[in-house]
Amino acid sequence: MSGENTENPQNPGEDATTDAPVSGGEPPVPPAPSAPSSASGVEPFAVPAPETVAIPDAEAAIENFEVPPPPTFGAVPPPPGAEPVIPDPVIPPAPSENAAADATDAPALRKRTPWAPDDTWTSASAHKQEVVPPTAAQKAESRAAASRAATARDEASRNYVSPAAGGTEGNSYRGWTVAIFAGLTILLIGAIVLIAYLANNAPLALPSPEETTVASSQDESEAVDTTTVTAPTLTTEAPTAAAGCAAVCTDVTALVGDEVVGQDGVIWTLAGQWTTADPASLPAAETVVGHYASIAGDLTFTIWAFDDDVAADDAFATLSAERGSPDHSDSVYDNGSGIRDSFLTDASETVLWSVTGDEGRPWVMEVAGPNADGAVFDFYLALPI
Repeated sequence: MSGENTENPQNPGEDATTDAPVSGGEPPVPPAPSAPSSASGVEPFAVPAPETVAIPDAEAAIENFEVPPPPTFGAVPPPPGAEPVIPDPVIPPAPSENAAADATDAPALRKRTPWAPDDTWTSASAHKQEVVPPTAAQKAESRAAASRAATARDEASRNYVSPAAGGTEGNSYRGWTVAIFAGLTILLIGAIVLIAYLANNAPLALPSPEETTVASSQDESEAVDTTTVTAPTLTTEAPTAAAGCAAVCTDVTALVGDEVVGQDGVIWTLAGQWTTADPASLPAAETVVGHYASIAGDLTFTIWAFDDDVAADDAFATLSAERGSPDHSDSVYDNGSGIRDSFLTDASETVLWSVTGDEGRPWVMEVAGPNADGAVFDFYLALPI
């Protein structure tokens, strides 16, 4: 192994003071003292010489190295076919002189009592004690004793009454229970008798003279004209009319009234008052408008009054054409008098009718309201005109 630095050769431009490998056996050469710096204002600094370290020679260390001998193992194991070697038995040590003291310090063991057979022992019960089953008489006596004990317990619990309730032994709550139920029964019967007495002796509501007069007038009208539609129930209060209500408006207010009960039972109430409105483009002598409200919604009742039947028929044709094609057309009464057109949409229902001739008036009437399961048509059926 040479001492030249073949792996990391020194750069010629580098300072000689850097660490460089030194060949074995040769001390490193100390570097030459550096010359003082010629730069102005810089003081010279003495660089200390590096410490020299002796590098051992690897070849000399290998020559002086001694290889240790290989380790030694036990005897060679016997071959597979050889007889096994039985080790010598281990003999315990002889008892010491303090054996008696050690035996005294050890805990004492319980002494077993040997078993000796008694008079009931047989060869069949050598491993277990023989159990003799009870006889039939013994079983019957045991059941009788259990029954007597259960009967005694029931009697004791039945006859017991808490001292806090004032009971004593031998007395129970049966008397109190019967008395309470008897009292409740008497109260129930008395309540039923009282209700029956009040129902039989309650004062009956007699009809007022006004209601008697109205009922008699209705009977007379039904007897005279059987073709007329049944009139709604009239109220004893006077219908409401506006201050500027004309002749037709006053007649309609008296005929229709402030409340109309439809054929389906829906009650329609006049909202406000009947008023005389502008006849618009129709040549009507007077136009009357009334608004009714109910749980089914609101509807508008309009009446156009004309001077003769011809003008009323022409106005009916004009109004029907303005509303489109009717969904249903029919007469007003069963005898074929009058004409009616019904218009139905998803949101509204309109009924337009007119009754002229000897049984009617030169009027054209219309009710328009919401489409609520035929509530508007039931309102029309309950009208007296």
